[in-house]
Amino acid sequence: MWPEAWQRTPAAKRLPFADARKGMPLPAAVKRLKRVLEGLGAGQVIVSLNAEPRRLREAVTPQDPGAAVYFSLGSQHYVLACDRWQRAGDNVIALARHIRTVAASLEHLGIGLLAQAFAGYAGSPPPPDVSGTSRGWRVVLHIRSSEGITVEHINARYRALAKKLHPDQPTGSHGAMTELNLARAAALRELRR
Repeated sequence: MWPEAWQRTPAAKRLPFADARKGMPLPAAVKRLKRVLEGLGAGQVIVSLNAEPRRLREAVTPQDPGAAVYFSLGSQHYVLACDRWQRAGDNVIALARHIRTVAASLEHLGIGLLAQAFAGYAGSPPPPDVSGTSRGWRVVLHIRSSEGITVEHINARYRALAKKLHPDQPTGSHGAMTELNLARAAALRELRR
């Protein structure tokens, strides 16, 4: 889900990523971004891409390369987004580098706090947490009971619904797909407990 306050880069103005790590697969880029945020003690990390998790594992680049990351530091929520580069993995790496650079400069120079450094990105609400809304993950995924539910069952329901709700489909939308993605994440978190 692209944050409302962030302007989009027109597709014609997106650039190739001139870097030694050019071509890093999208799944590796997402892992790197999450590691950077975990290293800062960030919580509620959600990386938002226009790609289904299944396609992410297959390293298929989404048509829309924009990437956003939602996270919290303490009780404050932040969002950063990037779509300057032509590949989604490059936009994710750009986010990771920006966060790492800000944190490293604070550590090196000793000026200010992490929350102060990210103050310009504050105020954006966290993405909706399906597990805490009236439409819980069971409702969104059309699952009646959690008894006997497996990861495979959740993924199968997700795939079936994604075919209908994806923004490229006549019956789909970005909002519906975001809700579906968050519902799947909440379901898998609950199963792991």
